[in-house]
Amino acid sequence: TACTNCLASFNPTYCDCPAGYGLVSASCLICEAGKFSNSINSMCSTCSNGLWSAAGATICECLAGSYWSTDGNGQPACTACSAGTFSSTKNSVGCGVCTANTYSSTGASMCTNCLDSFDASKGCVCPAGYELFSDTFGVKVCSACPAGTYTTTQDAPFCIPCTLR
Repeated sequence: TACTNCLASFNPTYCDCPAGYGLVSASCLICEAGKFSNSINSMCSTCSNGLWSAAGATICECLAGSYWSTDGNGQPACTACSAGTFSSTKNSVGCGVCTANTYSSTGASMCTNCLDSFDASKGCVCPAGYELFSDTFGVKVCSACPAGTYTTTQDAPFCIPCTLR
């Protein structure tokens, strides 16, 4: 006799529906993204409390930008990292703090370097050796001083030409 591929032709008499799949009306279907099953012959359950899963998952996870926590009932939950913190990997147990002259928004997976995206409201400073000016749209820009110029203070409005002695 020929072997039966249980996922292609599911028969509950002869087949088990594996974890990552769910029983639906005597069929065994892969759990869609946002759902999971962690045992054989079970239904797919919805991830809750900010948890996430890919299709065919056996567990729900916390995405980068969040960390494992518990809800008010003691159930597993994911909480978004607060502004000024980040988590770069999924299933983090906490969030790291952005370093000096970097910032992040709530739920960030990385911090933004102030020199790449200057925002004084986020605590950015334009360091010595750079000039802080407004572009034609009124957006503050922190740019390195060109060769032959310098600044000695942070947030300097322009670079000063070097003089020869």
